[in-house]
Amino acid sequence: MIYILLSLIWGSGFLTSCECCRGKEVPYELAKGYYVYVDVKDEDVPTKICSHDELVKYFGYATVMGLKHKPTIIDFSRNFVIPIVYPVTDRDTKILIDRFVRQAPDEIFLDVKIWQDTVSRSFTIRPFQLVIVDNRYKDKNLRVSIGAK
Repeated sequence: MIYILLSLIWGSGFLTSCECCRGKEVPYELAKGYYVYVDVKDEDVPTKICSHDELVKYFGYATVMGLKHKPTIIDFSRNFVIPIVYPVTDRDTKILIDRFVRQAPDEIFLDVKIWQDTVSRSFTIRPFQLVIVDNRYKDKNLRVSIGAK
């Protein structure tokens, strides 16, 4: 009886730790040096951006002097972008990628957490994140979960 119990415990531990249950991590990079155009509505932004022409419909280059502050170069022949755009707010807000995994052969899952300060400011911002992903995941179904941190 003890051997059966130990086998069940070991088996359940193996299943919760194996790649097939948690999903294989999807590599990504976060783009820097962009801003959302003021006239873009949240519902207008597509879930995937696959070309430079499509990117510049919604996002501009926020260039600042110095080489360190140039926008991230996105090579659309190798990558696509998943934009996460949060509504306008007067609070300091951070969009954090909690988990990005391939859950099934035809599905990727992006789990996003939003951290927001409780103190209001005298100005508003439009928080967003541009997630750069390899094109091998472009044709996969994308599920995005956005929750509070």
